[in-house]
Amino acid sequence: MTSFLSVKDLSIQTISQKILVENISFDLNKGETLAIIGQSGGGKTVTASAIFGLLPPGLKACGSVQLGGYEVLNVTPGVRLRKYKLEQLFLVQQSMTAFDPLSTIGQQIIETLRSHKKNWSVKQCLEIAEDALTRLHFSDPKSVLKKYPCELSGGMLQRCMLSFALCLKPSLIIADEPTSALDIVSSRKVIDQFIEIKEELQTAIILVTHDLRAAAPASDKCLLMKAGREIAFGTPNEVLNAENDYSKLMKRAVDKLRYKDHAALS
Repeated sequence: MTSFLSVKDLSIQTISQKILVENISFDLNKGETLAIIGQSGGGKTVTASAIFGLLPPGLKACGSVQLGGYEVLNVTPGVRLRKYKLEQLFLVQQSMTAFDPLSTIGQQIIETLRSHKKNWSVKQCLEIAEDALTRLHFSDPKSVLKKYPCELSGGMLQRCMLSFALCLKPSLIIADEPTSALDIVSSRKVIDQFIEIKEELQTAIILVTHDLRAAAPASDKCLLMKAGREIAFGTPNEVLNAENDYSKLMKRAVDKLRYKDHAALS
């Protein structure tokens, strides 16, 4: 069976040839979630950006990224959508600053949806957005759409970003630190909603995070990175119990925190 997303020997370097990421490889099927974990500066976000097709200027990627059977390394999301019909969604870090503070949530959702679906009317976009927010457990979606970002909590804004997935039904979602600014209750809710979206849409999801505790319940696979290299790969439990110093350090940290949720981290 061919994987929906296949990354082979992905390396990233600067124009001065400083290596940031070296020989990262993994496969991901539809309906699976991969957690890319590790400390800050380990290469997680730049790896995800290269996979998505949005490397910052001055960086160069080589290797292979195949999505839906197409080679898409160094191909922008816009070209992927127009040429290959590959709808993607990147959820940026810090939901509190992801939205324009001068526009309502509804205005921003409508603008985004119509940029992807030019034949959708404003009324149609509003109806689709309301339905998505309802399914993300907002009790009054009409009211949410009329609010400005400053009027919503971080957890609510994170769920607003997730509404784009239910509206556009992307084939790939990449979320950069989706729980980093949230309290433990909001974090659990967001992770639960990633699970619901994965199961409903059969979307391939990549969660970029430093916190395996939060990502584990939603993750089928886990890639542990340090200094731009793979340290361990497998299920969250396999990575946590791998025979390397970094995994052992992480396991001690998890045990010390005594994180009590439905993640089976043994």
